[in-house]
Amino acid sequence: MKKGTLPFVIGIILLILSFPPNFLNIREFFYNQLVHKQYEMDKVTVKGTNYFIEDSGNIGIESVGIVVFEGENPYRDVTNHQIQLEGAHLKRVGQEGIFEQTFNFNNQIIIMKDQFPLNKTSDPIHIFPETASFPIEITINNRSFQDTKPITFQPRDFEGGRYNYQLGLLLINNRSTKEESLLIIQRFGKWWSIEESQWKFIWVSKNGETKVETFNNTERKKVPYRTAFINEAMVTPTLLGYKRDAVMYYPTFFHPLLYPWLTTLLGLLLTIFGFIRRFLYSKSLKSID
Repeated sequence: MKKGTLPFVIGIILLILSFPPNFLNIREFFYNQLVHKQYEMDKVTVKGTNYFIEDSGNIGIESVGIVVFEGENPYRDVTNHQIQLEGAHLKRVGQEGIFEQTFNFNNQIIIMKDQFPLNKTSDPIHIFPETASFPIEITINNRSFQDTKPITFQPRDFEGGRYNYQLGLLLINNRSTKEESLLIIQRFGKWWSIEESQWKFIWVSKNGETKVETFNNTERKKVPYRTAFINEAMVTPTLLGYKRDAVMYYPTFFHPLLYPWLTTLLGLLLTIFGFIRRFLYSKSLKSID
């Protein structure tokens, strides 16, 4: 066997074995760059809304918060004047609580309302349940977009974490058309299951035009911006892949450090070394002879 053949062959084998995960990661990176080049996305959230509970069990909003957005820089937290939280109301009706928020997006009025059972307790502090499941009533310019499917939320959270992983708002700026829209994203299905999840997009333009998209997990993978918007709004229990169910995992020594990173590096080094020894070095010796 000629010198350099063995490391060259081993290097090629390591590169071939490392190719599948590397290809998947490169593909994810390509789609992510493509979508972020086309769209600017800002996650809309609410901060500063406070509630009160009276000894009698009566509940209400003490102070209405403000809308803030988190853009591509996660450390930037800026108030956006194109969308405001105009009001927040909390009331008790029997053993039910009703919470309503009113947003103004370029003079388009969006109302989101949910309902939840109240705990029967002697201590008013514990009147809110940990979680509740109920359809969210969404109204845009007096037009109802309520879905009969329930979503799970946290009744005691009156800020940005109320609808974690189930409902989110995004400001979308299409860099090509210069159009800006508000996108309301809802997720239905079992909390932990991506395969059984379904999503609903409600688009609201500056002039009040609306558009609705509904799709399942398989259909999500066919349109790259759907995955990007869902991830940005955090309407998913784990980070989604553009062509995979999830890309978030707990790193271990074996994956991805040993495989495919180290195997790829070792494969490249062995292939280059073997190529030099097998072809270039042998040719130089022949020329000397």
